[in-house]
Amino acid sequence: MTDGPMWMDTQQARGHAGKINGGVATVRGLIEEITKMLANTYWEGQDKKRFLADWNGQLRPQAAQVLQAMEDSAAELIRRADEQDALSQRSH
Repeated sequence: MTDGPMWMDTQQARGHAGKINGGVATVRGLIEEITKMLANTYWEGQDKKRFLADWNGQLRPQAAQVLQAMEDSAAELIRRADEQDALSQRSH
């Protein structure tokens, strides 16, 4: 808990949100690229089946959850920046 009024640099917060979303887009692209690469890799047998089952059943969904959490955090930063700007405009 803080003792004084809360304040944020709203431009900086929006910039950070943009960087987070940019990172999400990059990682999402890598995940798609890896998925396509795995689908097109010549590899036969049980090892491939297990690996693909892990990738598609566990690893890729977990990565999607992390990316969603990052997008949610970026949206929260923007929401709070909007609230701060609205409060600042009312007080002037």
